[in-house]
Amino acid sequence: MTKQPNYKAKFWLPLTASLLLAGCGGGDDGANGEPGKPGEILPPTTRTAERLNIEVTQVNEQDGTLTVHFKASDQHGTALVGINDVRTTVAKLSADNASGGHNWVSYLRKSTKVDHERFPDVDDVSHASSDKGGELIDNGDGSYQYQLKSNLQKAKDPITKAPIEWQQQLTHRIGVEVRSSDDYPVANVAYDWVPDGGDVTETRKIVSSDACRVCHTELDFHGGSRIETDNCVTCHNADNVDPISGESLDLKVMAHKLHHGLDLPSLKQEGTKYSIFTSGGADERIYGENDGIWVLSNKGTIDGVNYPMDIRNCTSCHADEADHQANPDLITPITADAGNWKTVPSIAACGSCHDNIAFTQQMLDANHNLERHVSFPIEDGTCLSCHGEGNTFSVAAVHTKAAMDKKEAGKEYGYQFEVTHLEPVSGVDTAYDAHVLVTKDGQGVTLGDEYLQFKNSVRLFLNWDNGLGFETHVGKKTPNSFELDKSSDCRDGGETGQIICRWDTANDPYINGGQPLTSGHILTSFISSGVCVDSRNQLVNCEDNNALEKISSPSTVVNRFFEVSSLTEDEHFELKLGASFDRCGSCHEQVIQHDSRRSDDPSQCKACHNANRFTRSPADSPRDGGSSDLKFEVHKIHSNYRFAYADNSFDMVGRLEYYPAPIADCSQCHEPDQIDLPLAQNPRPSIARAPATSLDDGTTLGRDGAVYTSPIATVCSSCHLSVGPGLIGADGNIVTDALGNTLLTRDLSSNGIGYDNGEFPQVPVTLTADEKSLLNHMIQMGGAVFGASSEAEAAGTESCSVCHAIGSTTGVDKVHGQLN
Repeated sequence: MTKQPNYKAKFWLPLTASLLLAGCGGGDDGANGEPGKPGEILPPTTRTAERLNIEVTQVNEQDGTLTVHFKASDQHGTALVGINDVRTTVAKLSADNASGGHNWVSYLRKSTKVDHERFPDVDDVSHASSDKGGELIDNGDGSYQYQLKSNLQKAKDPITKAPIEWQQQLTHRIGVEVRSSDDYPVANVAYDWVPDGGDVTETRKIVSSDACRVCHTELDFHGGSRIETDNCVTCHNADNVDPISGESLDLKVMAHKLHHGLDLPSLKQEGTKYSIFTSGGADERIYGENDGIWVLSNKGTIDGVNYPMDIRNCTSCHADEADHQANPDLITPITADAGNWKTVPSIAACGSCHDNIAFTQQMLDANHNLERHVSFPIEDGTCLSCHGEGNTFSVAAVHTKAAMDKKEAGKEYGYQFEVTHLEPVSGVDTAYDAHVLVTKDGQGVTLGDEYLQFKNSVRLFLNWDNGLGFETHVGKKTPNSFELDKSSDCRDGGETGQIICRWDTANDPYINGGQPLTSGHILTSFISSGVCVDSRNQLVNCEDNNALEKISSPSTVVNRFFEVSSLTEDEHFELKLGASFDRCGSCHEQVIQHDSRRSDDPSQCKACHNANRFTRSPADSPRDGGSSDLKFEVHKIHSNYRFAYADNSFDMVGRLEYYPAPIADCSQCHEPDQIDLPLAQNPRPSIARAPATSLDDGTTLGRDGAVYTSPIATVCSSCHLSVGPGLIGADGNIVTDALGNTLLTRDLSSNGIGYDNGEFPQVPVTLTADEKSLLNHMIQMGGAVFGASSEAEAAGTESCSVCHAIGSTTGVDKVHGQLN
């Protein structure tokens, strides 16, 4: 119930008095009286807000009934009135004597009814809940008070009927949730206090919501009403379990497992999964699964959440002062108890990621597939004897330090690869000798078995940029790619560590038509330079399949751009990008692909993934018809082969994975000027694989049957179409296969049902009505080109910027809902 201030009474009383006085007639008016005191000036208020700020000012308790006082304001600080829907959660911070830490315990619990027809052997359980329907008073000046309907001194578990003790000497937290309306958005705030009037001395503030937003940009759980981690923990505490899957809903367990996803160790066993059911079992959310079925070309693929950085990098979510001192590049906000991950380890927290380990006999009895901890059994509170700070296997040493050291392991091994200079070849005006220098700890070394046992091969590659981007692509069999220890085009350079590789641009008709180069820049770089290390960052033989968690750590690679006219290095050359490479680090921390190098030079990515390369996926896969151009492939990967409708809702194409932020939020990866139309960077049409194109052509210069798509259409189709642009004809319809038959693709919708010997059922490639409408708009209104046989046919035709440039009514900034 909401009580509103009586504005009418305040108005009518003085008005009535003045009318009565006006009705008296005759007689002398007399002298004027003293001026009255100025009336009370009320602060300005508003009923609408783009952003809602809530501040709790006080919490009172009387005989078990809580009253919370709070203020509301808009983005400008103006008091907001008219709030009419408030929910609250309340929890106490109870000491966990076993681990030495603390856990939140909710006073408010509800009975969760299980669908017993589907799950006859599962009992109803109680879960933490919220208070609603109490008395809400709007004071008319932006201040409110809400009296909870629940009496906390009478709190009990609705299933067991066990009382939940009111302990007023402990730290308590009230979570206030203001539900959104048409006038203002949702807001959450948490407030800690001690009901008996004491100071708050015990706290549990581990992860800041701002740390989550670095990658997620926004949090909107439970229908969008739960958006702050400090509120989340008041319900997601140790007493909450999913009754159907048996998984803990405690945030310190659930958050770790959700993020670990498909890399959870328990998923190595076929038939295992990590899932959580919605209330009562209505819906199962699978976050990691090994179902043993065929996905694309892999049998037994593990699907689920693919965490975008090293899962051992604990400080990406929770970091204290010491963590920031150890890594000055950290952007994770500091919280009061962020260091608990290394100082208060527990079986619950550690077992959430190491979920294939039994720490106790009870855990082993419940699951005989678990491996015993090296010290078995163990109890909470004993972990620090081995994993405390200063020990060889301290929590920090085997997690964040190991993750950070992985980046440097290859570098510390001492190998460095560089091209010192380019030299023209006498008598061959299209050829260059690239002088490679391989050093270890600054000294020239032979690229022999000492190194190659840790890495099978290293490739030099070159590419040419004449101002619009690289003019060819790099593949294993292209003439601009050289295996240093195997290529017949590479020879000994005469001194230890020197190798000379000859690149003849005439072998590539896409580089200046095979004619001599006269302008532009030549990139020299290396790929597959990483060395194999185990989880302790010790070098291991790459062929050793028994190595402990074998991973690749990049060696040091020097990327150089040489001016064609002088063959001197241009240290000031800047490769133009359509995205902010630095922003990749917000989720990935370090981008390592193809055993490459560290993530500070995107020129390697562009040298291969540009407008001249298409995908190599099987002809009947959902990725068929795609382009390997970054402007298509990166969007498609991050949208997880989903496609978006105009309202940014999605249909799935392929297996379920997760992008951690709204896919329409371009600002997560781009600067504002990088999303404007027409495209400022990479404005060339992109090649795409067509049904007649050979699968092997992606590693060679072959482009048989490949087609071109105009540049803006390439970008837009990556998210808004379920079908690759190479499968769409000039008329906007699906093309036929190489024999003129209906084009077929793999049916992934059955999720493994109906598979025969690992083969997917074949279904026709189709477009939805919405997709057909979108294609018609793109072609008829925007000048988009699909199915062109040459780059020239797909260039210079688009007019999308007339309606969709930034600042327009339907500008890309507006329809994607950011840059406000």
